[in-house]
Amino acid sequence: MDRLFDILAFPTNLLLAALWVAICCMTWKRFRFLASPAAVISSILLFMGSCIWIGVSGNVAFTGSVFFIIVMLYLMTVLLCVLLRGWKTASGKLRYHFILHHAGLLIALGSAFWGSPDNRQMRMLLHEGETSSAAVHMNGKQSTLKDEISLISIECKRYENGTPMQYTATISIDEQTHSIQVNHPLSRGIGEDIYLVGTGDDYCILEIVNEPWKYFALVGIIMMIAGAVILFIKGPRS
Repeated sequence: MDRLFDILAFPTNLLLAALWVAICCMTWKRFRFLASPAAVISSILLFMGSCIWIGVSGNVAFTGSVFFIIVMLYLMTVLLCVLLRGWKTASGKLRYHFILHHAGLLIALGSAFWGSPDNRQMRMLLHEGETSSAAVHMNGKQSTLKDEISLISIECKRYENGTPMQYTATISIDEQTHSIQVNHPLSRGIGEDIYLVGTGDDYCILEIVNEPWKYFALVGIIMMIAGAVILFIKGPRS
């Protein structure tokens, strides 16, 4: 599965997404069922059922199963077909709130689906005064970062009002010094964040998270909010 994800990473996933959109645009009129209420309800129920199962069982790995991938593809295909069917009225007038709602949701879901092969989550252990570029993926696979990271110092602030101790790690990346704390990640580049997840007297554990498609999800959410605002301003139909 890991090898398959590596193959489907950029630019393969982008090409597959473009091919999927093209196929849907060319064939949706032949398969009108995909834009029907029955397809909408069934796709939503399958997706909600899968999410509930993940939440109840705690089996996050289920998101990489063939069944969940089919459910996601089915849901996005139905959503795209509904968008293609109803983006304008019979008179040719654009339905702006409809477009923003459905296209925003499609972009948010699509960025999570097509962008998942590009996501990386790694951890590295650094001792004070040590420089390293070696990291370990969550599946145990070894990896080498493009930059070397050095741990300069660990500072611990103690509070007397019952507040837990606050650790601050001072690290150096590419000859630039940064301070990082728990729940206060360091953002670097497009979609890359470094978290402080563990500390000691002379060491720290960093988590490097790469999610290059997350900004597309943000655009989709903003579009849905804009669609809701337009719908609210227009008010109910007379």
